[in-house]
Amino acid sequence: INAHLLRRTNPLLRKWHVDLTEARLLVALLEQGPMSAGDLVGIMALPQSTVSHQTKRLEKIGYVARRPGEEDSRMVITELTDQGRAVAEEAN
Repeated sequence: INAHLLRRTNPLLRKWHVDLTEARLLVALLEQGPMSAGDLVGIMALPQSTVSHQTKRLEKIGYVARRPGEEDSRMVITELTDQGRAVAEEAN
């Protein structure tokens, strides 16, 4: 099922330079708001390393911003940028 989804969606998502996993992450942030890496791991049901890699890549292309948590600076909060919000809305 996943391979079929990738074949069908990745060509459509290419215009934003994201794949299906990254688009899902953007939509999760759109629906849930800013989240810690741990919360993203739980929602995405992916390994911590995968979520970390994807969020760093999305940050590099300007779709998300990462910042220290307000109550615990060891925590990293990921949130959509304006550009990321636009992509997430259209990708959704």
